[in-house]
Parts: sequence; C-alpha cells; structure tokens
Amino acid sequence: APVGTVVYCISTSWMAAFYAMEYVWTTLGWNLKERIHFFERRWSYLAGFGLPITLATYSKTFVTAAALYAFLFPLLLLLAVKATPKDHKDPQRLRLFAPGMAAAHALVSRCLHSFGW
Repeated sequence: APVGTVVYCISTSWMAAFYAMEYVWTTLGWNLKERIHFFERRWSYLAGFGLPITLATYSKTFVTAAALYAFLFPLLLLLAVKATPKDHKDPQRLRLFAPGMAAAHALVSRCLHSFGW
C-alpha cells in the first residue's frame, strides 16, 4: 500500500478517536495535558478505536463519506462513553503533539516578547 494511504488511515483513525474521546474527557474534567498524555500513551488503542469509521468512509465520495460519518459518529460516541481501556500503555510513548506544541509555544513566546510582556 502506498505510504500516503497508510498515513491517511492512521491519522484519520486517531482524529475520529480523539473527537469521540473528547466528550468523555470533558465530562471527566481532564485538562489538555491529561488528554494528550492519555493519547500519547495509548496511541495504538486509539488507532484501532477509530479504524472502523475510517474504513467505512475511506473510498467513498465526499458526500457519501460525510453522510456515513454523520451516521456512524454517534455510535462511536456511545462506544467511547462505554469504553473501559485497560491500564495498557504502549511501550513507546508517541509524542505526536510535541512539534505542534513546541511551535505554538515559540510563536506565543515571540509575540509576548515583541509586546514586552
């Protein structure tokens, strides 16, 4: 399979899982740091969690994929609410958010510094 297809499927699976889990994390009162830590330590679980909706919408036209996603996402939400992930943690923490967080931190620091704050 082409590398782009694999990267697309994995990233879309993570996105769907993150969106669904976001509702649970909000209810639990987790801050962004706790959510990211959970995601980075359980990245394989979350990739598998979002995979069914990704595969269902993968090779469809935009309108068909959007309709399927709109139909299936509430089911994913229900699964997220009922999910009880074991204490499993992937052996390697996948720091997916580190580059984006570093860039955002550098940008904000530079802006604050330029304003003298």
